[in-house]
Amino acid sequence: DGENLSISESELEKGNLFDLRAELSAQILVFDYKTRNIVFNYPVVAQYTSATRGEPPSKEFISNMFETMLLDADSKVNIFNLLIGKLDKIELNNDQIFRVGVGDVILSESSFKRFPEDIKKSPGILKRQLGQSLVAALASNCEINVLPFIGNTSALTQESDEITNTNAAIGGKMLTRFSNGDIFELNVPEADYSVNLTLRGFSHKLGKATNVQQLVVYGSYINLELSQPFSGQVYCNQNFKNVYVDSVIKGSPSSISRDWFCFNTAISVLFDGLTKHLSSPDKDWAKKFGGEGAFKQMKSASKIIKKCKL
Repeated sequence: DGENLSISESELEKGNLFDLRAELSAQILVFDYKTRNIVFNYPVVAQYTSATRGEPPSKEFISNMFETMLLDADSKVNIFNLLIGKLDKIELNNDQIFRVGVGDVILSESSFKRFPEDIKKSPGILKRQLGQSLVAALASNCEINVLPFIGNTSALTQESDEITNTNAAIGGKMLTRFSNGDIFELNVPEADYSVNLTLRGFSHKLGKATNVQQLVVYGSYINLELSQPFSGQVYCNQNFKNVYVDSVIKGSPSSISRDWFCFNTAISVLFDGLTKHLSSPDKDWAKKFGGEGAFKQMKSASKIIKKCKL
């Protein structure tokens, strides 16, 4: 149900290096045919990374990456192989009543300043990517029933120092088209528990250096809130951070594409680690990536996650 391509350029001794990350996302949706109510959702993300030296990657090179994820039946990153692998492990529990949904994805003013120009013009695209990535990480690492992210990526307003989604409701509609051309409007139920994500900002500073190489440290900062919409009770409201260390030729100019690639990598790794530790919090991990008080917040969240286990 989505695709994304990131390309970054960095200067090396033997010529420029272009890092590529291609992603395809899909969802396994189980719904009641009569009521059109979604019963179960399991997102899957296929990711293919590659690199080229010297010249920028050609359109054919990029096309082949996506073709591998779609058509190469022997590839480990084939989206259909990943979907089949998940289907083999899924057990629908009729008694399962608790659903988690990613509600708001908020982009702070400080984070907005670091966006590439295309993201600044269409921030809804980033909100959708972040929302879907978090849904996929929660479903995979926490093994819970997470509702599809259906935030309205076109309706954006700026309120004080935040750019917020004006229609990031979980209870809503989702249009789906089947292979025979039929279109269904599926009902996305209300979430029993809601996860709100705030992208707080980024940092960028130089690290250790040799006569040739320079380390660059990229930091990505988020806030995660887990609450119950009906009662308004908040179980977790904690800031988290992660860093990605890049190595470049000393004195080489920085590029927006490289910076954005590194910031995104830091976020992706943080989503993976955070969702893995929400089920079973680790005190050392919590302190390293969340600071003081994070372990207590994650312990509180883990009780809700366990209630929502499939």
